[in-house]
Amino acid sequence: MLRKKNFVSIRTLLFGSFVTGVLLYIFLLGIQNIFSYYTHQATYQNLLKQYSKEHARNQAFKESLSALELDAFWDREIRERLGYIRQGETVYKFYKGPVAKWPENAQRRIWTKNDL
Repeated sequence: MLRKKNFVSIRTLLFGSFVTGVLLYIFLLGIQNIFSYYTHQATYQNLLKQYSKEHARNQAFKESLSALELDAFWDREIRERLGYIRQGETVYKFYKGPVAKWPENAQRRIWTKNDL
C-alpha cells in the first residue's frame, strides 16, 4: 500500500512546475530589460553629447550672424577680400624673398563709406 506522506500528487507537481516556469520567465524578462536599459542609457548619453556639440555650433553661427550687422566687420572684409583701401590711406605690403616691383598696370581701388 502507498503511504500518503511520500506521495506527491500530479496537481502539486503541475502547480509547482507552473510557478517555476512563471518565475523563470519573469527572471529572464528582467535580465533582458536590464541589458536593454543599459543599451538605451548609453545611446542617451551619446545623444546628449551630440546635442551639446550642436548647441555650441549653433551659438557660434548666431554670433557670426550678429557680426554681419557691424560696420567694422564689413570694413575688414572689404579690405581683406576685395583689396580696397580708403581715400588718403597708405598700404604697406611685405613680401618674403627678393623685393618685387609694383606692376605698372596694377589697379588701385579706393572706396568710401558711401560705397557700402
